Amino acid sequence: MSTTAMDKQSDALSVSELNQRVKDLLESSQGIIRVQGEISNLSRPRSGHIYFTLKDSYAEISCAMFKRYAIAQQDSALLQEGTACCVEGLITLYQQRGQYQILAYRILPQGEGLLKRQYQILRSQLAAKGLFAPEGKSKLASFPRSIGILSSPVAAGLEDLTSTLKSRFPITSITVYPAQVQGDLAASSLIKALKTADNNNHDALVFCRGGGSIEDLWCFNDEQLAYAIHAATTPIVSAVGHETDWTICDEVCDVRAATPTQAALLLVPDAKQLAQMYQTYHHQLNQAMLRTREKKYWQWQALQDQLRHPRETLHEKQLVLGALLQRFPDQMWRFLYDRQQQLDYHTYRLSKQLILAHLNKPLQRHLFLTSKLTQQANHVLLEKRYKIQNLLQQLQHTNPHRLLQKGYGAVLSSGKRIVGASELSAGQKLTIQMHDGHFEATVTADPVKIREDIT
Repeated sequence: MSTTAMDKQSDALSVSELNQRVKDLLESSQGIIRVQGEISNLSRPRSGHIYFTLKDSYAEISCAMFKRYAIAQQDSALLQEGTACCVEGLITLYQQRGQYQILAYRILPQGEGLLKRQYQILRSQLAAKGLFAPEGKSKLASFPRSIGILSSPVAAGLEDLTSTLKSRFPITSITVYPAQVQGDLAASSLIKALKTADNNNHDALVFCRGGGSIEDLWCFNDEQLAYAIHAATTPIVSAVGHETDWTICDEVCDVRAATPTQAALLLVPDAKQLAQMYQTYHHQLNQAMLRTREKKYWQWQALQDQLRHPRETLHEKQLVLGALLQRFPDQMWRFLYDRQQQLDYHTYRLSKQLILAHLNKPLQRHLFLTSKLTQQANHVLLEKRYKIQNLLQQLQHTNPHRLLQKGYGAVLSSGKRIVGASELSAGQKLTIQMHDGHFEATVTADPVKIREDIT
């Protein structure tokens, strides 16, 4: 064998060296990749590793998922025979056999269509359990004092949400609870932040995240997150994605906002509009009070004009009584005088001789009757005077003004005299007239009627 041939033979690579070089080349040039296909030849040995073949219509490649990645795989339903999926992992070479393969880190749904089907399946399951029922949703507070925001500090829309909240209702305190809003660990991070915020006595909580693909927003379709939202006692607003994006979180939350800015509009009122409304209502209230006061004043004036003081009525009665007392003696004496004149006239017409001759007895009787008539007239007049005096005394005793001077009071309601407790009711306005003035009173309770036992 020549020297040149020996040198060339010494430069040859062993199989192991070749496979090592190919492995290094594959791993360095390709790195982490994603490959779509259908799972076949799935094997789950007792070691906990998973082995399968990923194929399409024209080719196939071997795949291996070590135990730690298999345990961390969230959607275990994808690891089934015949499932179309997307394998994310490192392209490498199995040196012992010289076979290149994919070391799978995780299995993802293949394409948007599969994710939507999974979303519909989960949505139907949660709806059947009542997580979307309107009667289970809470109402937002009209004037929230404290709001908690569950979001990534760098999430799109967080600045819009906080700035709008502060500009519309500055007195509301805002607390941001940092959480991942994308990736495999986002759902658990959001659940942890939600439980913390729910225990801090906020008036409302907000899930805030900007728009993205269905894969980017997939953590908001997590089943455990949905149960955590449903179990929370604080009203929750979902402001995830754009207006056209819908997630399970949107349907479980109490209120869904199309954008973070709209969430701010739903959460807090506009302080400037409230101030304008206050000014308007304050002016309307003042005007209504002025109109009511003016109306009541004129009603009071009308009642004052209708109200007549008892002293005036008493004075009129006294004048009438005085006139009657003055006229009664004059009429009585005039009646007697007329009768006396008639008697004198008839006596004059009769001569003494005729009276003496023929009417001695009648004359005596006449004189007797005249004397008796005079006595009776005087007696009647005296009785009338006594009756008048008694009537005057009774009138003085029943004089309302005299009763008022003894401490009694006249009770009036709307100008009408009250004579019994049955005419009164709770809340009724009264006027109490005393001998030297009057005052107003209000019945505080329905009067209790005095029961009279009849024996």
